[in-house]
Amino acid sequence: MTFSLDLTVPLTRDIEARLPAAVCELQPNNGTTNLIINNKAAPFNDPKLRLALSLALDRVAFISILSQGKGLIGAAMLPPPDGS
Repeated sequence: MTFSLDLTVPLTRDIEARLPAAVCELQPNNGTTNLIINNKAAPFNDPKLRLALSLALDRVAFISILSQGKGLIGAAMLPPPDGS
């Protein structure tokens, strides 16, 4: 048993490979992965470019790569089944 933020997809796969009887469950934890840019430096100081970047970001691919297909696109403040 561990805290949900301590458990990662690679770690659960490693545990399951070493001990097939282990039960590893990832729980929604409201943790985030962020793409951080410096909005004071060109070209990111242009609000139109930041909007274009936001609209162009493939969130499904971003999440699928970073969480190896186990993540979810964030929602406001979680609960119900994984937010609203």
